Amino acid sequence: MTHRLFTGFMLMAVLLLSGCQSRSLTPVETTLQARPLPLDQVSRQSECRSLAELYSSCYVALATWTYAKTEQKATPEELEAAMHAAKARALKLNCPTFWEED
Repeated sequence: MTHRLFTGFMLMAVLLLSGCQSRSLTPVETTLQARPLPLDQVSRQSECRSLAELYSSCYVALATWTYAKTEQKATPEELEAAMHAAKARALKLNCPTFWEED
């Protein structure tokens, strides 16, 4: 009985969360998803470095978002989307895990 209750709860949570994710992709997400995977190792390493820079820049921008004096700044949602897209692309490329906190 407890297993069925837990399974039902998890199913309901998944359904609720899937409804929350019906947003359109940002330009960064679209670009990263459309880009073909590089075939040679040098290009892969270069892209991994670029993805790490994108992720860390977005992380800092998100952390300092309320203090930023820039008039044209990305929304927190756009920054989080860019971080998510960079991580997803890095996983496809087998990049080192730059998104893990120590």
